[in-house]
Formats: sequence, structure tokens, C-alpha cells
Amino acid sequence: MEYHALADYFPMLPPEEFEQLKDSIKKFGLLEPITTLDGKILDGRNRYEACQAVGVEPKYQEYKGNGHNPLDFVVAANMRRRHLTEAQKAQIIIDVEGRPAAMGREDSGIEAAIARGNNVHPWVDVRPPSYTELARKAGVSEQTIKRVAEVQDRPELTAQLREGTMTARSASNERMREVAKKAEIEPTWQGLYAKAPYANAITQALSAVINGVDRWLSNEYGLSKIDPRGHTPLLLKRVDQAIAALERFKKALEELRDE
Repeated sequence: MEYHALADYFPMLPPEEFEQLKDSIKKFGLLEPITTLDGKILDGRNRYEACQAVGVEPKYQEYKGNGHNPLDFVVAANMRRRHLTEAQKAQIIIDVEGRPAAMGREDSGIEAAIARGNNVHPWVDVRPPSYTELARKAGVSEQTIKRVAEVQDRPELTAQLREGTMTARSASNERMREVAKKAEIEPTWQGLYAKAPYANAITQALSAVINGVDRWLSNEYGLSKIDPRGHTPLLLKRVDQAIAALERFKKALEELRDE
């Protein structure tokens, strides 16, 4: 019997688990029917193969939907039932839904499906999902989704995540090592963060100061309402302190550059 394209998002059981499934079906029969859609197996490929292997007649049920699309059904059924690693769940949900919104619209679920050679289905949402949505559907943390999302440009890493042979943290670290190595030849902001993670916090702090000052100058925070004789001297003192701190930091960076 043919497999439905939507079933291909999830890997087949590893050999040891498949043997356990065969033993169970041989002893107790097929306890949960195989779900079909349009004459193809939508959910239950492993059960079907195990039935064939031990000579048990499979039982089938046609997918009814009950208001839910078959893609959501496949995801929900397999995320709940399968012994998948956190990284596998995160990678699979990104395969299905596309990269999170922050990563760009060009990786929508439909285009991701086309890239894998699967049929495009009307149930795939072209709207980029959020980290929160993906984490909820996969049953993993947003941090796991973030780590997996950032390595989608590394096919060798996504393959290992999909197979369950690499953790999300390991994949993220591997990619950052590659970025850091490349940055030694061609300096980039991304390479800087890879080599010095806290540099990101530094640039964010400096950006906050610059943006804040610009807003104050535009009177967004009511700068014009400050008492010129009362509070202004206190503010000027704090500004002097900030300038002195920035000068010290600038000097330290210059010394680091000139080493």
C-alpha cells in the first residue's frame, strides 16, 4: 500500500523499536487501526510494515477530519506517540511549517515542501509561524526551536537533527564554530558574536544608548519639560559619567585593536 506524502515528514522507527512493534502485534494483534487518506497510508506506516512482517491482517480507518486538516493530524499523532528527541521534534515541525517568522518569509511551509519534493497541499499555511507556535506544536522549548531554526542553512546538520543523531545545542554550537572560523578570514557581526557571545549584549547596550538619546532629542520623552535649573545639573552630571564610561570603553577597544 502506498504512503501518503504527508506521512513522510516523520522518519520510520529505528530497527530496535520496529522489532518491539512486531513482537507486540504478533502477540496482541493490531491494537490501533492504520489511518488512510485517498487510498494511501496517512498514519501507521510502521504498523503496516510490522503487520506485513508477522503475517497479521492490517485494520484500516479512513481519515474523517472532524474539522481538522490531515497535516495537523499527522503532526499531533506522531509528536504525541513517537519516541522522538527534542531536536527531532523541532526539526520536523520546521520541515512542516517552515522557518519562524523572524527567519524570513522565503522559507514558508509550501516552499519547504517543494524543496523536499513533496506534493503541495492546501492545508499548508503560507504565513510564517512564530517561535511560540512551533514550540507549542512540537512540545519543545522556544530555545530549542531557535537553535534548530538557525542551522537550516546547513543541510548536513539538519539531516542529523531529523535522524535524531544530534542535539539542538550541538547543532547550534557546530554552526557557530563554522561562523567563527569564517570570521577569522572575513570579519562580520555574526562572526563576532560567534567568537565572543557577550559582544551581542555590548552592541545592544550601545544601540540602546544611541536610540535613547535620539528619542530624547526629539522630545519623545518630554525633554523640553525638564526644569532647566532644578534637574538639568543632575542630568548633566550623569551624562558626563556616561561619556567618561564610553571613553574608557572606547580606549579599551582601541588598545585591543592595536595589540
